[in-house]
Amino acid sequence: MSIEKSLWDIDNMADLVLDGLGPIKSIVSDFFGGDFFSGDGTYPAVVISKPVDISSSEYTALGFPNYDANSSRNYRKFKVRIINKRNNPHAMLENPCDLSTATELCQQNSLIASHTTVATNQTLGFGIGALVKIKLDKLPNSTFNLQTAHFLEILQPNDTGAQILSKVACDSMSLMFEHGENYEPPPEIVINSDLIEWADKYDAEPVPNKIQHAPFLRAIEARGKLFELHVKAFFYFVWKRKGYSIIITSGVRTQSKQTELYNKYQKCKDSGKTNCTPAGKKLGYHGAGLAIDINFNTNGSTINGKTGNIGTPTLMNQSKADNKDLWLASGIVDIAAEVGLEWGGNFSGRTGYDAPHFQWTPGSWTKKTVEQHAGSSAMAPVSTEVGSGQMGATEVAEAHKETIDTAEETFQNIADQAYLPGTSTTSGDSEIDENIENLGLEFHSSGPAHSNPFDPAPEPSTPVSGDYTDYTDHQD
Repeated sequence: MSIEKSLWDIDNMADLVLDGLGPIKSIVSDFFGGDFFSGDGTYPAVVISKPVDISSSEYTALGFPNYDANSSRNYRKFKVRIINKRNNPHAMLENPCDLSTATELCQQNSLIASHTTVATNQTLGFGIGALVKIKLDKLPNSTFNLQTAHFLEILQPNDTGAQILSKVACDSMSLMFEHGENYEPPPEIVINSDLIEWADKYDAEPVPNKIQHAPFLRAIEARGKLFELHVKAFFYFVWKRKGYSIIITSGVRTQSKQTELYNKYQKCKDSGKTNCTPAGKKLGYHGAGLAIDINFNTNGSTINGKTGNIGTPTLMNQSKADNKDLWLASGIVDIAAEVGLEWGGNFSGRTGYDAPHFQWTPGSWTKKTVEQHAGSSAMAPVSTEVGSGQMGATEVAEAHKETIDTAEETFQNIADQAYLPGTSTTSGDSEIDENIENLGLEFHSSGPAHSNPFDPAPEPSTPVSGDYTDYTDHQD
């Protein structure tokens, strides 16, 4: 029987509700002894009740210092549960998330009420499921005051608007309890502004298989890591440069799905086969919404991790080395690297070669961070940095060349007729005219059209009247 359950079976719920945390203080002191509370009282804790507004007088009545009782500052209070796995002053209290069924809500509410109250004048990010840092005061008997705690900082905001400690809310914080004091909130994710631009191109242009991509992209977006921007830019460049159409074969995974794939992988290996599709036992990049598996089509051939041939519709069984050469020759791997993706074809070790797999590790993240947040929908803070213009440079150069070619062609067409009476010396398109001007080209009011529009107009031997309707030179 667990410590939490054995202590809760004391059947002291009514005493807890009527007498605050008095009985708990006694239980903690007698059961654990003073050494259990040897820290400085600073703990990570998760918000387990909806924050409610309180007055400054109630804030003071709760025992918090109020340096300006007459101020109009708004305060909010909420209940928290410490997430530590070791030396946790809340260890004697059953986790309210274990009582989330409809028939247990009354008991759950009483259990929540027995947890520690925190109050603050800050208002943003304190929804149910938010992670905060608190500090408990020491009592004369060397235990901690569990009735109230001082708010220090918010570690992981949560503004989902949950009203009660539902199963969904509990699932969102389960990762915190699983890792306890070793839990790390998701670090900031920095997005390149160039990436946003090219992802928008995917949305705006007729990239193949968008309907097939859609459910995978929605699931990735729900993980809150913005990996969908990388995927869209990647697919756009592949289509624009190579003409390949991409099929997503795997995106976000649950633990049950990962276990299924792992068991299938192990069964394949045990049978002696060498071309088994690799899969890890635990959720990783797929669980965090930071990986996809793809196949791509070209000239009637589907390229995957085992078969394919660029240039003909013929499929063929391949060694890993031949298949890797195929993917490299396709140009897809280089495009993936351009948008910051890692390719599974370079993997080795436990799972090894995995050509269809592409993943992204945000700049300040580590593999440990990714694995910890696999299966979590915790939102990481996001910022944007100005891109260098290197991403998509090929498309920019091609668009620029097309602009120049169009401007020069239009200029020549207009120059050929520029000296006919009554004709215009502009294209009629302000954007094209601006491009012509930016190229340093100009139209001349008299004289023949020039074969090279970059050459300056020649000096006429005799001024030519604008009334002439032909190009005959009139000499003295």
